[in-house]
Amino acid sequence: LSFDEGRQWNKYSFTNTPLFVDGVLGEPGEETLIMTIFGHFSHRSEWQLVKIDFRSIFNRRCTEADYQTWHLHNQGEPCLMGVKRIYRKLKPTSRCVMGKTYSVTMTSAPCDCTEADFECDYGYERRTDGKCSPAFWFHPSSMSRSCTTGMTFLNSTGYRKVVSNNCTAGVIAEYTARRQHCPIQAPKGLHLVTSEGRLTAKLGANVTFLVFLEEGDGARTSITVDFGDGHALTYSNVSSIEDGIKHIYKSIGIYRVTATGENSLGSETTMLFLHVTCQLEHIHLSAPFVAVRNKEVNLTAVLHPSQVGTVTYIWWIGNNSEQPVITLGGSVACTFSREGINTVTVQVSAGNTILQDRKTIAVH
Repeated sequence: LSFDEGRQWNKYSFTNTPLFVDGVLGEPGEETLIMTIFGHFSHRSEWQLVKIDFRSIFNRRCTEADYQTWHLHNQGEPCLMGVKRIYRKLKPTSRCVMGKTYSVTMTSAPCDCTEADFECDYGYERRTDGKCSPAFWFHPSSMSRSCTTGMTFLNSTGYRKVVSNNCTAGVIAEYTARRQHCPIQAPKGLHLVTSEGRLTAKLGANVTFLVFLEEGDGARTSITVDFGDGHALTYSNVSSIEDGIKHIYKSIGIYRVTATGENSLGSETTMLFLHVTCQLEHIHLSAPFVAVRNKEVNLTAVLHPSQVGTVTYIWWIGNNSEQPVITLGGSVACTFSREGINTVTVQVSAGNTILQDRKTIAVH
């Protein structure tokens, strides 16, 4: 036992044999001078209880002279989380009973803020010199991208007060985010994508285009979207098209879709190329049944429907199946140098669909 906060220890024995202690009976905050310890002498023995009564070693109640003030500190630093805390506690040399009416009293006062009371704000990290600087992936100017001209926003200094810290004054103004007026910026970082992120669309289906603006006054930046098929739409600001712009293409082809953002300070344009296709249902290889050796013949792949969008043709001509001929057109000319039966195979790739047809040609 120790009565002076561990400066000196006294050893007492309460059993003749060692007791394996399993616990102490007592409630948290209980103000009693009686302690009950329970355990067992061996793994096979019954439970043993030892009741220790401390009342006989205290002969008086504590007075004001037995108490002192104690400053909470961290390695000599009196301010913790921006507050100085002073406790009233018993002197280590006083051996007296505090009694049930005793209550721990404490006084506190705020401290002036120092750099230690602040941590790095979002997007900032500590450097070797201890200062908070933007991380490589973070651009402080992006914080005002959704800012509207005439409004204000909080411009971070790179620091924020540690949560639950109660310091005041000091350097708080230097490290706290400052409210500033939203800057007027030319549109910058304009992006145009489809809602599904694809560059293909089916004929007659709704295509949803999304427009994003990284920097600039979105509320004062007009957006014009040209769908590339003779139709275009203009919107007064970026926020009015948050749900996207829907458009239906009525013809197959490759369309150049452009988006232009413009305000009083400048403009920016971006584009994408959209492939509008339809489902390829059937192909037919048109070829002569008979050909003359070393005389050119024409092979033609007929599609249904005839227009399905961007198509790739892959030809295997004769017995040379190792090296196919790849074309973007549906016709190819070839000659056969050997007599006999020759096989011609054509595959047509359109989107996710691949179909093929095969013919045999007798060469004489």
